[in-house]
Amino acid sequence: MKICVASGKGGTGKTTVATSLAASYGEKIQLADCDVETPNAGIFFDDSGRDEENVSLFIPGIDLTKCTGCKECERICRYNALAVVLKSVIVFPELCHSCKGCLYICPENAIYEKEKLIGKITTEKIDNNITLVSGILKTGETSSPRLIDKVQQKLDKETHSIIDSPPGTSCPAVEAMKESDYVILVTEPTPFGLSDLELAVETARLLEKPCGIIVNKNMPEVDIIQKYAQKEGVPILMEIPYSRELAKDYSMGNLVVQTRKELMEEFKTTLENIIRKNEEAAI
Repeated sequence: MKICVASGKGGTGKTTVATSLAASYGEKIQLADCDVETPNAGIFFDDSGRDEENVSLFIPGIDLTKCTGCKECERICRYNALAVVLKSVIVFPELCHSCKGCLYICPENAIYEKEKLIGKITTEKIDNNITLVSGILKTGETSSPRLIDKVQQKLDKETHSIIDSPPGTSCPAVEAMKESDYVILVTEPTPFGLSDLELAVETARLLEKPCGIIVNKNMPEVDIIQKYAQKEGVPILMEIPYSRELAKDYSMGNLVVQTRKELMEEFKTTLENIIRKNEEAAI
């Protein structure tokens, strides 16, 4: 099963939840850090060494000795990554989406494959149970959805996976969610938190993904999230109390389930319940 931990905005505690779920499970599990622009799940674990793999995408190379300036490549590119001026072809790598349409349509075989490095993927064996796979986007690159896809391709389909999604509801977050079996939406009890949660729930529903809510920094006297969840029929999976001590632990790079043992069982139960309900639905 693949569970995506997402949020409508940054700073809600998404990575706290993702790492805590993985650390509390007690069985083999994969944690994929798909927040590729700022991956930080690894700071909460001591690894025993990592493997690194560069990730590159196709960009067109032009053989000007074969090019006749027919403009077929320019016409097929929806992203304006190629411009034909006289018999010279200008390539804009930052606009290329690596679809290879230009490569296939060129009648003169004047286009060949080149590679553009967009980032790397690291794989770390944390302990006997947890494998951490992280995507690291190259500075200045905008191709985060394609790196997120590559990260998820590294996961073993026979092992449960926790996906730490990019924040928000734009293309990178959708890429992280779209292959998941369940989406956990992490929010906080503030007007901004509620507004972005509404967008995140709408996104999950558009993708036809079942979802539930974890309320971080929960305060019993503030129930705007609980009222929204009841109105929309979205389950509250867990409430993490507002605590200065938890924030201090997090800022020091400590897993909250290791410093606050009372939370470990709650995270473990939450994850087990999601897995059990998914298995029951599949029967």
